[in-house]
Amino acid sequence: YHYDFTGSDQVFIGIASHAVRPDKPTAFIALQATSSVTGEQLTRWTRTPTFVVEVIVPSDEDPGKQQLDAMDAMDDIMRALEADRTLGLTSSGVRDVLIGGTSFAGALIGFGRYGVASLEVRVTLNVQTGA
Repeated sequence: YHYDFTGSDQVFIGIASHAVRPDKPTAFIALQATSSVTGEQLTRWTRTPTFVVEVIVPSDEDPGKQQLDAMDAMDDIMRALEADRTLGLTSSGVRDVLIGGTSFAGALIGFGRYGVASLEVRVTLNVQTGA
């Protein structure tokens, strides 16, 4: 991994654009949407929540360096999620995780001196309800 996101105040619930600019690598997680379809049995459902993970890493003034730092941060998040495609939640019905993302220089959006990555994480899980 290139960055360590395990420190305090480095992972937040919510959107990065609403936060102050951090001085350390920081991830922001928000639920984007959820869908649910019927399963094979009457009481079973397949639910698919989609999360947005936005990552901001301090960089320097060079947009090229910001882009490279953003790519490294995106790779870190993807590696961490790919390490266990059930997110350690098999008993909760998680079956799979699919990830897509983009990374860019913060200078492109008026967020200079940062690398920025935005990932879409789609989780597939089975749930069981009453009758």
